[in-house]
Amino acid sequence: ANSISDLKQGINLNDKLLYIKDLFNGYNLAYAEAIDLANKLPNFEAADNFFKKNYAAKNNWSDKQATVDKFYALLNQRFK
Repeated sequence: ANSISDLKQGINLNDKLLYIKDLFNGYNLAYAEAIDLANKLPNFEAADNFFKKNYAAKNNWSDKQATVDKFYALLNQRFK
């Protein structure tokens, strides 16, 4: 897949709604803030650490593995 320079460009509306619901407990603002911050990070490892530290445990990402996998595929595209 092609790399993307901006996460927001790479996320369509359906995916955005899915991520907000599954990964950010329905909080649009938390999602928008996280995407903004992640966009500025230098690499995939930094993004991975950022999401693990701030969102994964708090929002039970382990219960939503399919959505997490989809989101991580996007992160990979952004930082490859």
